[in-house]
Amino acid sequence: MTTFTDSQGTLAEIGASLSERSRTIVDGLYDALLAQVPDLADDDALQGRLRASIESNVSQLLHLMVQPVDLELIEPTAGALQYAQLLAQHGVPLSSLWRAYHICNSSFFLTCLAELDHRADEVRELADETTELSTLLNTYLDRVLARIGPVYDAERDRWLRRQSSLRADRLNALLTGRVTATAEVEAALGYRLATKHLALIVWDDSDSEVPRSEGLARAIARISDRIGCRQPPLSVPQDDSTLWAWLSLPADTTESADLAGELERVLCEQHPNARAALGEPGVGVDGFSRSHRNALAARSVALVATPDCPRVVAYREVSGLSFLCHDLTRAREWVGETLGELAIDDEPHARLREGLSAFLGSGGSLSAAADQLGCHKNTIHNRVRRAEELLGRRATPGQIDLQLALQARRWLGATGVDGAPAAT
Repeated sequence: MTTFTDSQGTLAEIGASLSERSRTIVDGLYDALLAQVPDLADDDALQGRLRASIESNVSQLLHLMVQPVDLELIEPTAGALQYAQLLAQHGVPLSSLWRAYHICNSSFFLTCLAELDHRADEVRELADETTELSTLLNTYLDRVLARIGPVYDAERDRWLRRQSSLRADRLNALLTGRVTATAEVEAALGYRLATKHLALIVWDDSDSEVPRSEGLARAIARISDRIGCRQPPLSVPQDDSTLWAWLSLPADTTESADLAGELERVLCEQHPNARAALGEPGVGVDGFSRSHRNALAARSVALVATPDCPRVVAYREVSGLSFLCHDLTRAREWVGETLGELAIDDEPHARLREGLSAFLGSGGSLSAAADQLGCHKNTIHNRVRRAEELLGRRATPGQIDLQLALQARRWLGATGVDGAPAAT
């Protein structure tokens, strides 16, 4: 058995002497940590438990100086373990706790050294006692940190699992209309509900095996900062590559189209493989849920859309198509039935569909459609006439089936219709 100190020796005397002013020592260490480790000073409850942890460690060290001890028997105090668990629950980094222990160890060593300097009669005795003191304190530090680290990690994992489970339960209740106490939900989510929301679903469908949800969350935080959101975004990972999120929009935001463009720019900068679906802005609890349902519908279109479709899909652009996605085979058949030869899968027919869609979308204005596509209005006129020939009917604004079929042909791809090349 390896022991420290003879109970009749100098260190025992120092331990007994320092015990008489242990409160002053604790006060000094407490003030030093609050000044030098800001993470420990952020919460009143943390500060109270910090003092208790310091007191328990100082008391144990002074006892070890007075009584012989087997190195293998040194264990953290209950107060030290409880404080480590509390920091884990509050998300204070373990590195801050490590720094606190090293600061206290150095300060306590200097306090003991000053006391030892008054008591040692010879240089040799001073050197021997200093070595013994240093060995005791460093061994204590090593043993305590070796035990506290796993306790912190285990508590952090347990706490995060519990918080994640609680958060998921509250979010599910919110999305399914089972919320009775809004304040409890807001506390669990860390997100205020009495605001204007925009729901997003962001995902990365690349083959990477590296978890991507954290990178997606950073991209969401970036877009939130850029558009001046009223609070941090709510981001909830669904798996390693998919994230549900909500932005708390500025009050004057009405259009999701501009936000889609901004989000696409952010994704290009930070997460090139990511795609996104946006809902429509909504207010309060109902708007929170409705915007998310919009985003789910937009994603259902994005997942089956042709490769050339935008990486960010707004619900406003594809709201009608989401219903067709439940039966893609029948949807494509209907598109073929509605468009006839206009649905043929080649570049000339694609230009005809583009021109007709722009014409109908602009309320029948040749000039507006030409401006949209960057061509002459006579080009639009010719494309519309040729498209009408293939349809076998006039195309006028307000023909919802025709406009929806054109949109579906663009987003959902080929219908299997064959035919001769079209003149454009």
